[in-house]
Amino acid sequence: MVICFSCRKCLMFILIVLCMFLRRSSSCLEREREILLDIKAFFIHPNQTSKASMYIMGSWQGQYCCSWVGVECENRTSHVVVLNLDFVQEEGIRGGYLNATLFVGLEQLRSLSLVSNSMGGLLPIKELSRLRNLQRLVLRANSFEGVLPMEIGLLSSLQVLDLGTNRLSGSIPSSLGNLSHLRVLDLRGNQFRGSIPPFLSSLLSLEGLYLSNNQLQGSIPRTFGNWSSLTVLALSGNRLSGPIPRELGIDLSSNQISGSIPMEMGLLKGLIVLNISNNHLTGIIPNSFSQLQDIEALDLSQNKLTGRLPPSLSLLTFLGIFSIADNDIEGRVPTDGHLSTFGESSYVGNPKLCGFAGKACYDQVSSMPQGDEDNEDAKSGWEGNKLVLYGLIAVGFTVGFWGALAFVFLNKKWGIMCFEAMDEVIHHLLWKCYPIPKGTFNLLPKP
Repeated sequence: MVICFSCRKCLMFILIVLCMFLRRSSSCLEREREILLDIKAFFIHPNQTSKASMYIMGSWQGQYCCSWVGVECENRTSHVVVLNLDFVQEEGIRGGYLNATLFVGLEQLRSLSLVSNSMGGLLPIKELSRLRNLQRLVLRANSFEGVLPMEIGLLSSLQVLDLGTNRLSGSIPSSLGNLSHLRVLDLRGNQFRGSIPPFLSSLLSLEGLYLSNNQLQGSIPRTFGNWSSLTVLALSGNRLSGPIPRELGIDLSSNQISGSIPMEMGLLKGLIVLNISNNHLTGIIPNSFSQLQDIEALDLSQNKLTGRLPPSLSLLTFLGIFSIADNDIEGRVPTDGHLSTFGESSYVGNPKLCGFAGKACYDQVSSMPQGDEDNEDAKSGWEGNKLVLYGLIAVGFTVGFWGALAFVFLNKKWGIMCFEAMDEVIHHLLWKCYPIPKGTFNLLPKP
C-alpha cells in the first residue's frame, strides 16, 4: 500500500508539472495579447472577411495567445517572436495602408510576414526599424510604392528581406550594405532603376539575390565574385549589358549580355540553376559545364552559340531541365547518356543539329561514331580554309622546282652528272623499240 501511495503521489506530481508546462507554452504576456487584438481589429472588417482571415484570426480568442494561428512564442519568456498574417486582408477592405506602429510593441518579434494583403502606400520602414530583433521581414505581393527608405539599414539583424512584387522604384539604397547577416534579398518584380550596386558584394552571408523583372541597367559588377556562399542569383528581365563576369552565373536570362560563356562558370560546382537564355552570347558551350554535378536546370536557349554539344554533358545526371534551342549548334546529340532523354523542344532551332526526337541523323557526319568527332573537327578546320591549303601547295612546288634547276645550272659538276643520268634513262627506254645509238639524246650542255 505504501508503494502504491508513493506511485500515485509521483504520478500526480508529473501531471501537475505537465499541465503547468502546457499552460505556459500557450500563455502569453497580457500586454502583447492586447497588441495582437489591436492588429486583429485593424485587419478584420466587420462586414467583410476572407476565408484566410477567418481561419487565422478566428482563433484569436481567449487568454492563451501563443496557441493562436499564425502566432509563435518563445517558450522561456512567452514573448511573441513569429507573426504570419499572409492573405488576411482582401482587396479594398482597408484602403491599403499598413499601420506599422501596431507591431512596434512586439519588441522581441523575429519574423513578420504580411504576404498578399493589398497593402499600398509608402513602405513604413522607419516604424518597423524599431524592431531591432527582426530577422525576417516578408511584405511580398502587395502594392507598396515609392523608394526603399534608407532606414532599412537599421534592421541590422535581418536575415531575410522579401519585398518582391510591389511597385517600389528608385535606386537600390546603399544602406542595404549594413545588413551583414542577410541571407536572402528579394526585390524582384518592382521598378528599381539604375545599375546593380557593387556594395551588395559586401553581403558575404548572402545565399540568394533576386533582382529579376526590374529596370536595372549597366553591367554586372565583377565584385560579385566575393560571394562564396551565393547559390541563387536571379537577374532576368532587366536591361543589363556587357560581358558575363568570370566569377559568377545563375539566372541572367532576357538581357543583352554578349561575348562568350566563360570557362570558369563551370567551376561553380554548387550551382543548381543556370539560366542565361535570350541573350547575345556567342562561341561554344564550355566542356567545363560537365563539372556542374549538382545542376538541375540548364537553359542556354535563344543565343548565338556555335560548335558541337559536348558529350561530357551527359554526365549531369541530376539535370531535369535542359535547353539549347534556337542557337547554331551542329553535329549530333550524344545517344549514350542523359542528354538523349530530353525531347525535341530542348534542341529545336538548330538546323545543323540532329540525333534527337523529331530529327534523325542521315548524313556522313551525323553517322560518324562519337569517338571520331575530334578527328572530324581537326579535318573540318582544313576544309574551311581550302584556299590557304592550295596556296601553300603552289608555293612549295614553285620553290622546290626552281630551287632544283638553280642548283643544277650553278654547280657544273652536279649538272653534268644529272644530264648523264637523264641521257642514260632515255636511251634505256627507247632502245627496246628503236636501235638508237647511245648519245643521240645527249643533254649535256655544249662547252
